[in-house]
Amino acid sequence: MNIINKEILGNINIADMDKYGSSITGIRLNVNNAYTDIPDLLKEYIDSNEEDNESWQQIQNRINYIYSAVSIMLAKLDEETNFILKVKEDISNNKLLIFKPNLISPICIDPTTHGAGLMIYLNTNWSIIAAIMRWFHDYANIHYSHMAIAEGGCSIELYGVQYSKYTKHTITNEAIFEGRSHDFYGDDDNFYGGWGFYFSRKYLYYHCTSDEDDNPMNGYEESCKGICLSPGEAINKMMIYDINQL
Repeated sequence: MNIINKEILGNINIADMDKYGSSITGIRLNVNNAYTDIPDLLKEYIDSNEEDNESWQQIQNRINYIYSAVSIMLAKLDEETNFILKVKEDISNNKLLIFKPNLISPICIDPTTHGAGLMIYLNTNWSIIAAIMRWFHDYANIHYSHMAIAEGGCSIELYGVQYSKYTKHTITNEAIFEGRSHDFYGDDDNFYGGWGFYFSRKYLYYHCTSDEDDNPMNGYEESCKGICLSPGEAINKMMIYDINQL
């Protein structure tokens, strides 16, 4: 036992553990089973024009592992706090469940190599968001059209201009958050570069019903076109909201 020098530290009162603050819960992940290899697998998948099913399956396996851990963690938190009841009450009052990732600079997919971008380790991994969204969908029965992403990376405007010049068509801020831009007005070529939420959508699509009002791919086209719909207008769509522009 360490001896405390009270002359230096002063009087120390012994207190019970805080039982009245905000509840938290956590779980330890083996990163080698989670998101460590996802950038390399995603590069293989992108370079195959999204036809490498083995790479995509391995990505899904890793997100499934994260999802299993998230399920234990959040179910325990709900057991202690019953927070899902409040979330569902807000949803019934036409509010959105908004996810706010931390994107210092959303360049997680390199636009040239399709591998890991320079800022990948400074940002919330898109696979984590995919796992958490799936939990709210499966556990709380919240449709994806009642969820949204909101973020405003500080360098997003700069990359939007740069990528638009490179591709010779407009790459919107929302498309950079998606990590994949499809030119819905012209050819079928895809541009990859940015965060990667498109792949969150794709993962979620593989793990939900085919109901049109619960399709996580709805809203992707609006991202590529730069169409901002208010929550009341975004019927059956999961939107990305660029806080800088809002």
